[in-house]
Amino acid sequence: MSRSQGGRADEVRRARIILGLTGGQTLAGVSRSQSCSVNTVKLWRDRFLEGRISGLWGRHPGKAVAPGTERLEARIINWTLPRKPADGSTHWSSRKLAAALGLSHMRVARVWTKVGLQPSRRRHDMASDDPDFESKAAAIIGLYLKPPTSIGIPPPKGVPLSRTLGNRRASPNCIRYSTRRRVRQPSTVGIRN
Repeated sequence: MSRSQGGRADEVRRARIILGLTGGQTLAGVSRSQSCSVNTVKLWRDRFLEGRISGLWGRHPGKAVAPGTERLEARIINWTLPRKPADGSTHWSSRKLAAALGLSHMRVARVWTKVGLQPSRRRHDMASDDPDFESKAAAIIGLYLKPPTSIGIPPPKGVPLSRTLGNRRASPNCIRYSTRRRVRQPSTVGIRN
């Protein structure tokens, strides 16, 4: 633990303090080598003598939970799941929900992280307000049901159009479709006819 580079720095320092004291160094010598006060060395020496290894862990109990936190978290979750924003968005952002509830956006984000909510990744249906939506959707669905057998994509400048449309060895800019599977034709860069 005293040689750890991946552990917490405070735990490593405590271990080095104890190892320095057991190695015969004085309190002042350990405090100089660990860049801390003599009182810090005394504190961790006494805790180690009292509780051995378990005495080296910190004793801070953490911040007390504020009253009403559970109700507030439940309210955030309740607004997130069934309701949608008033501006027509498909899902809440932490800032939009915070503005609607009168909270900070970080509070909303912490609650979402705590319960594992990701509103932007929820599966949901989108309704379109386009009057021609039905005909556009039918056209797209028709492409899925009966895909075209071949389609040419216009070549970049400098490549003749006849090379992309009529040539069996298609250029990298031409994709040929089959009704069974999509096949990308191999590149013929550097090959001359």
